[in-house]
Amino acid sequence: MTSEGFWQVVRFRWTWLVAGLVIGLAVAGLALALLPRTYSSEASILVEAEMPDGDASGFSATTYISEQLPTYVDLGRADSVHQDIRERLGRDLGREEIGARVAYAAAAGSAVLTVTGVGDPPEDARSLSDAAATAIATAIEDTSTGSVDVSTTIVQRATLPSAPEDPDPLVLLPAGMLVGLAAPLLVALALAPRHQRGISS
Repeated sequence: MTSEGFWQVVRFRWTWLVAGLVIGLAVAGLALALLPRTYSSEASILVEAEMPDGDASGFSATTYISEQLPTYVDLGRADSVHQDIRERLGRDLGREEIGARVAYAAAAGSAVLTVTGVGDPPEDARSLSDAAATAIATAIEDTSTGSVDVSTTIVQRATLPSAPEDPDPLVLLPAGMLVGLAAPLLVALALAPRHQRGISS
């Protein structure tokens, strides 16, 4: 089909396209209203270490923390941390639920550990992130030894999320518009030869 034929179909079936657009937006809006929402809140922990004077290993405090961060991330899966989170929230969350709703991450070469909690409503995500951050900060400090003193500071408390992370209206609404336009357009193009024969006769 030529471009002229394409635009002829669009002009002839424009009401289909408008109706499809409206329906697509309506379906996307309904999905936003009915789908379960997930909110995300993030806290950040600065990890520091004090090395003994005259340390023979040659490790600096920065190097020590950088190498230990993956271990600190793994602490988030410890039963003691999970129990601390339960006590701080006052809720009996299962191990699998905590694992699914709390994530720990650390960028390479960084001394900052990021804790992300998800939930619904937004207050739930914030309280979970704060509880997890405090729990893992305590667990990290407990790794201090006689030669290395590890300390933590929560440099960013979890904030109340203003919009859900999922479903994302910036994704769902444009997708609804696209599908709403594409479906009637494809039907109109499929019927175009029959329509053109009707006009010529």
